[in-house]
Amino acid sequence: MTRDPFYKKIIEGLNGQLDPELFEQCAADLLRAEWPTLVPIRGGADAGMDGAVADGKGRPFPLVSTTSVDVIGNLTSNLETYISKGGPRREAILATSQALSGQKRKNLEERATELGFTLIQIYDQAALADRLYHNSHWCRELLNLTGEPPALSVVPVSFRPLIGDALIGRDADLSWLNNTSGDRVLVGQPGSGKTFLLHKFAKDGGGLFAVADDRTSLASAIRDAQPKAIIVDDAHIRNDLLLNLLQLRRALGISFDILTSSWPGGVESIRGILSLPDSQIHKLDLLTRDHIVEVIKNTGIGGPVELVRSIVDQAQGRPGLAVTLSYLCLQGDVRRVALGDALSSSIRTSFEPLVGKEATDVLAAFAMGGDSGMTMESVAKGLELTSIRVRAITAGLASGGVLRDIGRDRLSVIPAELRYPLVRDVFYSGPTSLNAEYFIVNSPDLGDTIFTLIGAKARGAIIPSSDLLDLLERIQPQSAWVAYAWMGPEESRTALSRHPEMLIELSHACLGNIPESIIPLLLSAATGDERPLNSTTDHPLRLIEDWIKSAWPGSKDVISRRALLLDAISKWLSGGGDAHVGLHALTFVFLPRFDRVTQDPGSGMSVTFSHGVVTPQDLKGIGDLWSKAFEIIRAYGESNWPHILTIIRNIAYPGPNVRIDPEEFYKIVKTIVTQMIKDVISLAHGHPAVLQKIKEIAENKGIEIEVPLDKYFEIFFPGERIEEDWETEHKRQMSAVEELSKELSSKDHALVIELIAKAEAEAKASGKSWPRMTPHLCGLLAKGVKQRIPWIRKAIEANLPSDLVVPFLREAVNAKEAEWESISIECLESPQYKYAPILIFLTMTSPPSDILDKVMHKLEGFDQTVEILCLRGEVPEDTRTLLLRHENDSVASKAALGIWQAMKDKAIGSLGEDWRKAILRLEENDYWLGEILAKDSALAQEWLMTNLFNERSVYRNFYDVCDKAIRSLDIEARRKILEALPDDFGHAEIAADLVGDDLSLYRLLLSKKVYSRIHLAPIKWEHEKPWSKEWVEKAKVALSAGYSPKDVADAIQGYSWSWTGKESAFWSAWVHRFSELCENNDPGIQEIGRAGSAYTKAYMERALEEERREEIYGR
Repeated sequence: MTRDPFYKKIIEGLNGQLDPELFEQCAADLLRAEWPTLVPIRGGADAGMDGAVADGKGRPFPLVSTTSVDVIGNLTSNLETYISKGGPRREAILATSQALSGQKRKNLEERATELGFTLIQIYDQAALADRLYHNSHWCRELLNLTGEPPALSVVPVSFRPLIGDALIGRDADLSWLNNTSGDRVLVGQPGSGKTFLLHKFAKDGGGLFAVADDRTSLASAIRDAQPKAIIVDDAHIRNDLLLNLLQLRRALGISFDILTSSWPGGVESIRGILSLPDSQIHKLDLLTRDHIVEVIKNTGIGGPVELVRSIVDQAQGRPGLAVTLSYLCLQGDVRRVALGDALSSSIRTSFEPLVGKEATDVLAAFAMGGDSGMTMESVAKGLELTSIRVRAITAGLASGGVLRDIGRDRLSVIPAELRYPLVRDVFYSGPTSLNAEYFIVNSPDLGDTIFTLIGAKARGAIIPSSDLLDLLERIQPQSAWVAYAWMGPEESRTALSRHPEMLIELSHACLGNIPESIIPLLLSAATGDERPLNSTTDHPLRLIEDWIKSAWPGSKDVISRRALLLDAISKWLSGGGDAHVGLHALTFVFLPRFDRVTQDPGSGMSVTFSHGVVTPQDLKGIGDLWSKAFEIIRAYGESNWPHILTIIRNIAYPGPNVRIDPEEFYKIVKTIVTQMIKDVISLAHGHPAVLQKIKEIAENKGIEIEVPLDKYFEIFFPGERIEEDWETEHKRQMSAVEELSKELSSKDHALVIELIAKAEAEAKASGKSWPRMTPHLCGLLAKGVKQRIPWIRKAIEANLPSDLVVPFLREAVNAKEAEWESISIECLESPQYKYAPILIFLTMTSPPSDILDKVMHKLEGFDQTVEILCLRGEVPEDTRTLLLRHENDSVASKAALGIWQAMKDKAIGSLGEDWRKAILRLEENDYWLGEILAKDSALAQEWLMTNLFNERSVYRNFYDVCDKAIRSLDIEARRKILEALPDDFGHAEIAADLVGDDLSLYRLLLSKKVYSRIHLAPIKWEHEKPWSKEWVEKAKVALSAGYSPKDVADAIQGYSWSWTGKESAFWSAWVHRFSELCENNDPGIQEIGRAGSAYTKAYMERALEEERREEIYGR
């Protein structure tokens, strides 16, 4: 419990009988410092609001104030009343005179959530007591307390706000305070949370803050309070107070600890005054980014993610600074926080009293170097200060955590957000500014300096644009131009006009600033670019699509971006733009979905994918764009039916997760789709595939509309009836084709082929590929007609797909119709139709030798077809032999592979010499090669002897194949390969596989000095596995061959390694593994263990240090 008598009286007063109306007025007044627009609402008809906070985001949200013991009941009643009275907001803050436990606070938050509210902040008894402590008016009015607070207080004097109640990430530090007695000092950078931690310690009864320096007041307070400890905050600038407290302790004869806080740079003076040993000095480490996120949320800021991330980035692990920035955001000063102005003000407030006003100039000079920093020598020369003075100032700044040593005698200002306002205020704020030219000329990296200047100009620095552009043209990095383009519309236009080749790189900035200018350029860049959008994030159309889908539901961007894109497409097409590209982009206008990916603002180790549909109001606005879009479709859509159908499907099938008024949403969907279908039908006459798809959509959405369908197309390409049993539907489709074939076989072949060709063309144009019954129809027709050659010639003339020619040609060849040979050769010579004779003659039992010979010379590019035919067993044995002997490696080896896959469990030895020769020609990156070699050691040895001696580009799969091949070999076979290896052989993994665990093979490898660079390859080991006896013996052989324990230890991990999870855990596992070797009976093995432990421990400590840095500062 606290010993502060005045604070105790406040707590007692809050626990007593309070006037509820007076308490509501008091709470509103006390909280106005944090919520400047907060006003009290008096009287009974308050609509559930005891106060109202206007935050500029619509109507004010409620403050709920209560003195009732039933806090949760009062909160529930107020929020329910607010809802019933039509209150639109779903945020609230709560003030209560009651003390709340952590569980009670959680219950209140959960109750608010159940009612659809976010409880931004809860101000309980302790929070209000802190605010009442220095407010004499409300102490008198509400609690009837008079008099000045004593010189010792549980509430510190601090320019930082004490908001939030939870102590986050400081359990170990609080434990040190509680479990350590005597004079002591808490050391931490400014903003690291020293005051808040000590405030928590004081409220728990650990001590009282010295809030006055007057000796008489202090003496009286010490006599009255008899504190366990007196806390001197920021003792590095209050040395006189420390001396006074030491004297008072002796003079009054009252025992108390002196507990101080200090910056790192001031701890030595405190140590000297209080005579402190190291054990009485505790360093307050910076918090991780995840902890800082918790601190920010505890102040009442839950989002947006970008704001939380900005505060985390600027806080750099310092919770006190995070609270200050959060407090300013809560007061509505988000812009100052986002631009870094608030950070700059906070830093200057902290540093200038300690190291002087020159500190700001020095910091700004270092900031000019950006990430690359500046040397102290350059800063001294540029500011015309002595090196001694700059060094003294720098020492104070570095101890405050705003300078980082980046090596090469350079220091860089952190965080980056601090650089920009510093450079603006010191070098570019008007006539009284310092000259920055020296720092630009002497910058270690001009690109980094330009980035800083861009950031400063974006925050109002008076930098002539011409000067900045001249600097930009002197450097190479595109990222600098991107940063420049983000500054605004004019800068985006300048960057784009000067560097049109950077269109893709500048696209995000330009879509944000000048979308009407860059969209036509992106559309032009997309012309001829057939890369798929789903896997090509830099495709010009993908960039537009992502921009459209990133608009958040309910925001004005949802409609404004789509309307702007629609207008840009219309103008671009009228100027001669490609219709295919324009119609593709038009599909984005009617995307009723959004997608957004955000990384968590803390450690960044989790990613949130947000996706769903727009609001009903958004959807209605999108629908309003259809009439203008239809004019575009009417003018340019004739050959772009897939895109037109996509537009309708986008609206008809918006996707799941319709959460806002789904009934109204789907009502709007039906209205829009109905109009779309009516309009498109008027254009789709003569396009049966389009009409079929429209019919399916209409039926699915319950839209009653007459859609004319084509009888023949419905049989050639049946509609997709998902609700039907698949087998029943398939039988129905087959039956319809069989009936139609009887009808068509008696008709003129030219008319029939024309009918099929038109259907195929329409299906292709609309993007329909299944169900496709034309192959079955052509098969029936080929069997039912007497003369196939005319059908084939007409099919070729009509440009029918080659698979529809196959059945006619097959029947003509089998029947030896007149001209069958000449038509076969004609097809073989045609790139489009050669597939048909290849398929027919490779599978024919006794093919004509002359034609088969011609087929064999046309197989390049058909190796996959050869493999499939052999796999199915459709190739006769004689033809198979010819394929295995084929001059083309790919054809021969794929034939061999197909034959092997068809064998299943038969022995490889039965395949014969032709097969063995062909399979050895298989490309080394083919998955099946390793599987084949693993089953035949003789074949594996032959393949290895061939491939290990050839110079070749080696792929990862090559090692996998070698590994499988080697595993099938016995010791003697491996010995033969080792003895025959060329002198320049350098594949360590293969050498290790060949040696395995055989010591005689290892001695053979070690005996060949030409292989010295791979001598230790067989020593490689994995940390997941315990050491084997075989490995130990190999290590002894390596030692006996003259290699040192350190050589062996270094070789254990091989030339490269990888891990999942934390790097420190990877090295920790190695430390443990090497420690096992230290316990081996063999002295040489022990030495290996010690050598390995030494370097892995060093790596582990380095990794831990880097991980800690990433936890605080991010990646």
